[in-house]
Amino acid sequence: MTFCRQDNGQLTVSGQADVKVNYLVYSYTYSFRGIEVWKGGRLMRLTSTANDNGKPLAVTAVADNQSLRINANGKERTCRPDVWTTTYWQLADAKLRNRAILLLDADTAKEINGTLQYVGTSPINVAGRAESCSHYRVTGGADAKLWYDARERLVRQESTEDGHKTLLELAQIHK
Repeated sequence: MTFCRQDNGQLTVSGQADVKVNYLVYSYTYSFRGIEVWKGGRLMRLTSTANDNGKPLAVTAVADNQSLRINANGKERTCRPDVWTTTYWQLADAKLRNRAILLLDADTAKEINGTLQYVGTSPINVAGRAESCSHYRVTGGADAKLWYDARERLVRQESTEDGHKTLLELAQIHK
């Protein structure tokens, strides 16, 4: 995951993931590449490609004045502009916290109704250092426990995807 903050307030976040699971007769692979551009707490652009166990997925989303224009595997539509992506890379805008929230699945562009709730602060090991982080919980159509550092970057995520528990932790910070 790479965060790049511009002087004009624009934040570009890019990330990638590769998962391979082999257990007895079960085999699963997943890959993801994504870039999000945020400004003023709003998603301005998203581009993602994924391969979910052989199923290719491609999503683009571009903000205009009134909506978010989405193309998911060649199918176009619009949705309201105040969405938060399921990458959770950056904490949702303050006006979207502690209430119902519309999530945009970064893999499929599916719209998910959820609730984002502040839980409290807790010490989290961030890149080998204990840091006081804000803890949030997403419930509803998505289920995730999320921790953010003082810069509102995701440092830990516990979630369930397709019945499988997943843990992501920030391991290194390069400046």
